[in-house]
Amino acid sequence: MDIRPHDGPQSHFLQTAADVCVYGGAAGGGKTYALLLDAVRYVGVPGFTGVFFRRTYPQIVAPDGLWDLACGLFPALGGKPRWNNLEWSFPSGAKLVMSHLQYEKDALSHQGAQYCGIWWDELTHFSARQFWYLLSRNRTMTAVRPFMRATCNPDPDSFVAELIGYWLGDDGLPRRERSGAMRWFVRDGDRLDWADSASELAARHQDAAPLSATFIPSQLEDNPTLCERDPGYRARLQ
Repeated sequence: MDIRPHDGPQSHFLQTAADVCVYGGAAGGGKTYALLLDAVRYVGVPGFTGVFFRRTYPQIVAPDGLWDLACGLFPALGGKPRWNNLEWSFPSGAKLVMSHLQYEKDALSHQGAQYCGIWWDELTHFSARQFWYLLSRNRTMTAVRPFMRATCNPDPDSFVAELIGYWLGDDGLPRRERSGAMRWFVRDGDRLDWADSASELAARHQDAAPLSATFIPSQLEDNPTLCERDPGYRARLQ
């Protein structure tokens, strides 16, 4: 089985070294599948643990949703599903879980958890409190640096707009020339302090470790598989 991302934004998304990367754009850009492909790189790491989030359970198990797409991908890599708790286990001992955060308090059910990889499908559906709380669960005992990956369709009324504001123009559309550009931030209370380098932030926040972030936009043309198999989708999307 040949598993690889499409050239362009999907490949750039998998290649970024940012601690937090948001992959955004309209429907049909292959964003959900990109999350699963990103996880594929770690299923051979002993002790690796990761979690995928969608806001509700029905969204996880919907046709062509996270679980459905994973069933067409993970078994080829030795993944064994456990339907009762939406978990995948691999021969290396790595585990991937799919979970929902329908209610604000559901984030607290992950207290004490340890996730090296955290993937958010449609980040704008979640609250800022849920996102920042789960960042505190982003830790590991493996050699892999903890990371967060997310997809979204940028929403000016979501906390995500502030998180990726540098990569958006005044019209709210992505600035293509900034796609994949790395910046660093420190969260000071409810405020994000940004800089072009980690050292600049370290000088201002001596007790905090800056994290890197980036945003990579996508569009329907970046998913040639869908365009070829369903050429009428563009008209329906418009």
